[in-house]
Amino acid sequence: GWFVRTRALIGLAQSPGDFVTLPPGATGGDQTSYQPQEYFGVGVGLGRDFEAWGVPLHAIIDGSLNFRHDVDVDALFPAGATEYQANIRTWDIRLSLLADVLRFGWGRFYVGGGINLYFLDRDFAAEGLPIVFEDQPSPGAFMGRVGYAFNQHVAVELEAGVGGAGSEFTTSGGPSDGEIGVETPLGAHLVLSMPFNGGAY
Repeated sequence: GWFVRTRALIGLAQSPGDFVTLPPGATGGDQTSYQPQEYFGVGVGLGRDFEAWGVPLHAIIDGSLNFRHDVDVDALFPAGATEYQANIRTWDIRLSLLADVLRFGWGRFYVGGGINLYFLDRDFAAEGLPIVFEDQPSPGAFMGRVGYAFNQHVAVELEAGVGGAGSEFTTSGGPSDGEIGVETPLGAHLVLSMPFNGGAY
């Protein structure tokens, strides 16, 4: 059967930023924001329960809106530093396949994986900065996930990702001058689900 679910999430991720081409007159660049950086967000999704080879499986597509700490990169000039502070807000879409591995009278453990596709809110990131983003982050991280469902409505999950995505920006309107991105996410989720049409997630 089918089910809908919502997620509240919190986690850590690397958010690198650097200059490919320094602004005119700059002698160097330096990322000053700490790593890894925290993020939090909310999401909604749709899934379907089915069984294969005697194993209960759950296929899910969901998306979330995530807020991350600023990515701060300094351009170093002889007279001092100019700070470029990019606010990071991303949308992501994730495709997952989860499998129940242990079931008890009071709940069940499940494991699985999938892929995250990241989309940077470019206007939000460039707000107040003399930069223009040229592209969207590419399909990003391969995710592994482990979770525990207390019942068909409430679960908690941990996930870790390998890979990431980046978005190039320009300070001049010409060729790419730099890049910011999202890498190696690690997160925890509180999941609320509502089965319908016979679903039992």
